[in-house]
Amino acid sequence: MDIYRDIDMKRTGEKIKILIEQKGLCVRDIQNQLYLSCPQPIYRWLKGQILPSVNHLFVLSKILGVHMEELLVEKHRTFEVELGKSFIYHTKKHIIRYCRKLKCNTI
Repeated sequence: MDIYRDIDMKRTGEKIKILIEQKGLCVRDIQNQLYLSCPQPIYRWLKGQILPSVNHLFVLSKILGVHMEELLVEKHRTFEVELGKSFIYHTKKHIIRYCRKLKCNTI
């Protein structure tokens, strides 16, 4: 049974990793700011094995300068468009409308 049926843990981990890199931080920096005794939980977040606790999400959002919800990626309802090193998440419906507007033949 999937405890987080609406959150894509793997993509959430990837997104957190990208945001950490964009801020020029490393795992050790995050570990120190979250007062964790070891970096293992952070590596597990980045691999999509577990999600950060609500408290850690809150602090991460402050460190990374984003809202908590922006750290989480919704499962099955979104897909990504890569722009440089960052990911922008759009709903499939939005992308289809955009492609029609540009008269794309394929999506």
